[in-house]
Amino acid sequence: MWWLLAMVAHPEVQRRAQAELDSVVGRECLPTFADAPHLPYVRAIVKEVLRWRPAIERGMPHKTAADDWYERMFIPKGAACIANTWQCNHDRAVFGDDAEDFKPERHLDATGGGLLPGPEKRMGRDM
Repeated sequence: MWWLLAMVAHPEVQRRAQAELDSVVGRECLPTFADAPHLPYVRAIVKEVLRWRPAIERGMPHKTAADDWYERMFIPKGAACIANTWQCNHDRAVFGDDAEDFKPERHLDATGGGLLPGPEKRMGRDM
């Protein structure tokens, strides 16, 4: 749903993605996973949609393995900790003053290629 909203609200993004798809894949077939490395802007849109409007705003709960301290706060062993992914994805120190804006270009380098590796971790590859 958020992908659709982003494309309707940002037609220039949709046009650029369509142009990239047409130039890499053509108009007669669907893209495959083999095409992904050649579609940096489309990949940037996917990353930005997941950052801008994450499907789950809170991470999975984890329990602490031992007593710990974090910024003068005591966290006892066995305490449930849940990451605030919304805050992480909208941190102005990481994403700039426009962190609330939908901006796929933030995931591209100066040449228009994808920023890999990025601040995210890819399940199965980096973990």
